[in-house]
Amino acid sequence: MPISLAIYRARTGVFNNCVQSANYAIFVTVLDILCVRLLLLFIYLLISYVSLCTSSLYKCCNYKSSYHIFYFSVDVLSVISIYFVLIHWLLSLSGDIESNPGPSSISSSDSSLISNISDLSVSDSNYSFVHLNVQSLKQKLDVLYTELNKFTILSFTETWLNENDISPELSMPGYSDPFCYCRPDRIGGGISVYVKDYISAKRRHDLELRTIECIWIEIVLGSEKFLYGTFYRPPNSPVITWTYISQSIEYAFNTGLSNIVITGDFNANLLVENQSSHLRDMLILFNLSQLVESATFYTEASSSLLDIVCASDINVINKCIVGESFLDQPVRYHCPTYGTFNVTKPAKHTFKRNVWLFDHGDYNVFKDKLKHINWNALINVNDINVSVKNFTDTLLDIAKTCIPNKNITVKSNEPPWMSNEIRRLIRKRKRAHKRAKRTLINDHWAKFRLIRNKCINTIKHAKTAYINNLCGTLKKPSNLNVRKWWKTVYSLLPNYRKSPIPPLLHNDTVVSDDFEKASLFNDFFCAQSTIDDSNAELPNINYECNHTLSNIHITATDVKDAILNLDCSKAIGPDLVNPRLLKESVDIICKPLSTLFNLSLTSGIFPTEWKSANVTPVHKKENKSILTNYRPISLLSIVGKLMERCIFKYVHNFLHAHSLLSPHQSGFRHGDSPVNQLLAITHDIYSALDHGKEIRMVFCDISKAFDRVWHKGLLSKLSGFGIRGSLLKWFENYLYNRKQRVVIKGKFSNWSEIKAGVPQGSILGPLLFLLFINDIVKDIRANIKLFADDTSLYVIIDSPRISAVDLNFDLRKIHEWSVNWLVNFNPTKTETLLISKKTNSPIHPPLHMNNILLSEVSSHRHLGLTLSNNGGWTDHINLIISKVSPKLNILRRFKFTLGRTSLQTLYFTLIRPIFEYGNIVWDNLTKTQSDMLENLQLEAARIVTGGTKLTSRVKLYLETGWLPLEQRRKHHKIIHFHKMVHGLLPQYLQEILPRRNNSIHDHNTRVGNNFRPPPCRTSLYMKSFLPSVIPLWNSLPDAIKSDPSITKLKSHLNKPRHKVPHYFLSGNRLGQIHHARLRMECSPLKFYLFHKNLIDSPLCTCNHEDETNEHFLLRCPLFAQFRLRCFSALNYPLSTEILLFGDNELTYDENLLIFSSVQEFIIISKRFE
Repeated sequence: MPISLAIYRARTGVFNNCVQSANYAIFVTVLDILCVRLLLLFIYLLISYVSLCTSSLYKCCNYKSSYHIFYFSVDVLSVISIYFVLIHWLLSLSGDIESNPGPSSISSSDSSLISNISDLSVSDSNYSFVHLNVQSLKQKLDVLYTELNKFTILSFTETWLNENDISPELSMPGYSDPFCYCRPDRIGGGISVYVKDYISAKRRHDLELRTIECIWIEIVLGSEKFLYGTFYRPPNSPVITWTYISQSIEYAFNTGLSNIVITGDFNANLLVENQSSHLRDMLILFNLSQLVESATFYTEASSSLLDIVCASDINVINKCIVGESFLDQPVRYHCPTYGTFNVTKPAKHTFKRNVWLFDHGDYNVFKDKLKHINWNALINVNDINVSVKNFTDTLLDIAKTCIPNKNITVKSNEPPWMSNEIRRLIRKRKRAHKRAKRTLINDHWAKFRLIRNKCINTIKHAKTAYINNLCGTLKKPSNLNVRKWWKTVYSLLPNYRKSPIPPLLHNDTVVSDDFEKASLFNDFFCAQSTIDDSNAELPNINYECNHTLSNIHITATDVKDAILNLDCSKAIGPDLVNPRLLKESVDIICKPLSTLFNLSLTSGIFPTEWKSANVTPVHKKENKSILTNYRPISLLSIVGKLMERCIFKYVHNFLHAHSLLSPHQSGFRHGDSPVNQLLAITHDIYSALDHGKEIRMVFCDISKAFDRVWHKGLLSKLSGFGIRGSLLKWFENYLYNRKQRVVIKGKFSNWSEIKAGVPQGSILGPLLFLLFINDIVKDIRANIKLFADDTSLYVIIDSPRISAVDLNFDLRKIHEWSVNWLVNFNPTKTETLLISKKTNSPIHPPLHMNNILLSEVSSHRHLGLTLSNNGGWTDHINLIISKVSPKLNILRRFKFTLGRTSLQTLYFTLIRPIFEYGNIVWDNLTKTQSDMLENLQLEAARIVTGGTKLTSRVKLYLETGWLPLEQRRKHHKIIHFHKMVHGLLPQYLQEILPRRNNSIHDHNTRVGNNFRPPPCRTSLYMKSFLPSVIPLWNSLPDAIKSDPSITKLKSHLNKPRHKVPHYFLSGNRLGQIHHARLRMECSPLKFYLFHKNLIDSPLCTCNHEDETNEHFLLRCPLFAQFRLRCFSALNYPLSTEILLFGDNELTYDENLLIFSSVQEFIIISKRFE
């Protein structure tokens, strides 16, 4: 049976290791000679037989001479064979050559046979771990990941991290965020532990002592729980440290878990008894089995066993060995300790996925084939479900013939920068280390270090090339569509990487199989959509609605408009119809689809195929192994959602025309938003505070609001709103008999019925929920605001007792409503917030809901903003900073690799929206807080432009063309107020507008149409939205104020804004940076360093004059030859201004030539290297 190349190379390597013994090599050599002689004798006999059988040859040749000639040939061949065997023997003895012959390229299947560690089979069959003292983690992440990505657990000591280093940059693909310990008071030390993202792991802080460096994690492998501890004991630690370590281990044993594994660097040499007595005593005390047998720490002259692996039971660990050092550690050589748990891993699961290559489709043929289909014959049948199936099958069958598609296998991969050259160097390094370890000869150690460093550099260069390739793709956005551009961006951002679902903990068992996990999730999600309505009776409802909507007719134009608004990046549902197919064929299929939709409406049946949903579990927070920490994302049929969109238009217009939706509801309302509601709430808050009053707020929490809508109650309310006849019948069918299944890695759970709730992921679902919750505002005394299921109450307090009575009355009414309509409000998560500026606030009576005392908090996050009990924004600003800072670190990583355009796009899309969400609401922040935010934007500007810390903020904003955040907030307030004035925002915001001047007196004045700012006593109110924006809006030209056009208003606001020429973004990244630094006068030229007090003299090295921009670019004799080479093609008078900023009188191409010439001059002059 033939063997693979990998096995052949491995066997050859084993053979060569064996022949390093001289005696055995002699034996093999003799054996080789005998084999060759026997082979040659066989050849001689064969030739003799042929000669005898060939009479003509026999006659022509003398037998004796033939014999002698042949035997002479045999002797020559024997000598040659002996020579080559001897060469083989000598090469084997040398030990420093490539012992695995054959081509370096091997298949991925074969490569798995060759372990990363020569002495330990880290196969896919068992969970594995590694410990290594890394002596600085951040700089070695790429090498560590490339070398160790096959292991389940990675534990590193001496990471040398501090709290500021803990960021997404430390993440490794395929691993969860690391568990880290950082020294709080000094540099050095530190521990980080990485666990594969499919493993359930949680940190056990209760086992860790502050007096030592350790991390304990609890992991689940297979069906067993393990405690995995990593320790670092610094050299020369006091003796009491051993007591603390023993105490921590005792805590672990007291948990009752029997599987305990301890790794780490204890700095106690177990090879020398008098240096490790405390460690030995500890191992004996806890009956720990220490499994490392050889040295783990080497110098050129000594070896020590400092890094240990021990277990509570020797059977917990399957294998444990010491590998070779692969990090660049010039003084000390710490070797990794590897091990495998005695627990078998589930087999790796790959699955097939069908991929459509839409960009390569022949859509002319596709549309031509669709035109020849008799759609009426396919659709006009008695069964709507058959009609839908006919339409879907026909569309997909034709698409398959016109659009390339293929099945791909989805599986986990190696690091994307891994290459055969890296694999070869790793094997070579292992052999060199093994030899140096055996001989302890300095030359052998030197050779090992040489190979090791080459391997490290090759890995780093490969990773850099991989990143540069991705960055090069981003520099050419025209070559990518938006989706592919962002996909490339996400591949560069560590915190955007998707991680698989780990084994789930359920009823004290561990579930690892994907089908079983999908079934568990499906049962859990369906259970959330279950209510007990067996004894429920419909409440009496009295809606004063004299209008009805009984039927809808969907036109082909309705369908076409809906298709044209489809987002082609959206995921498909169970019917596999992609929105791209619908968009490409919109003119052909809009009529058949309108016929299909109308058949559904007239029959009162929503097709079964469109009621089915594929559900994906998405992690929300905390432990990934707990079912309750996930939420479902449902994928429905795109065609079914098209029909929903058409119906939504008619139903929503009907509700809007008759003002049937509560004005207190802002969720899913056209023209409304969370910011509008927050603006109204905070206006009342600051106005009350300005009058010396307090505000008491209650934020109600509804459990699974959308998932537990009572279908019978919803249909009753639809009827009350005027939805009657066949349309009501259609809605009833739309809600009932819906089903879903969960999909995980190509495995599908069984279908399950959904018995309550509005369809998740649907178009009509949010509107139906608004109708269901609409009457909750009835008979409420306090101010009530709804945003979908977010329900908030607040009162302005004149009397604490009366306010509490009113709020408790409202809470009872809401509870009664929830009981009647089978809605579950959660009192334990419902919070109350008292906002006051009083030093001595009076006592406020408690609030209750369903006889449960509500908790009072100092701040509450509502609709994305954090409201505080003092009316300030400290908590919210700190939250913004905590979100922006990690993203700036990510941006900083690509400062020298991504082009300026890409960096700016990343800032505009990933960071600036965080600064600006709801900024018109919290613009009354303090000056200090405003400066904190501004400094973060300036840091982003420095990253984008390449500016330095000492760059002037004015020059930074001129270089980028950005507005300061404070100025942007003013513009946003003006635009929002303009919308209020012209009725473009909800009525409740128009109601808070103050009176105009001409409404107070009859005088015809120049400012008659201006608004009068409300009187303010406090700066908090004066700087809030309404009082601060009115003077800004009043100062606008009358023509702008009277025109409702938002476009004209924005154009007016942006008129004085400096626009950055597009050629500022040209050139390679290094040229861009140095060119921009010259423009911003923050370059390393001596004149500018001198004026920043960084050097003593501004004089140029040429000693002619100060080293200014003009001197460097036009006059310095040191760079005359480079200037002649780069600027000779510029056929017009040059000045510093033109070379740095271009010339508006020149064409774009001419300015582009100038900029490319300047950047070439900067680079070849090497002035800034």
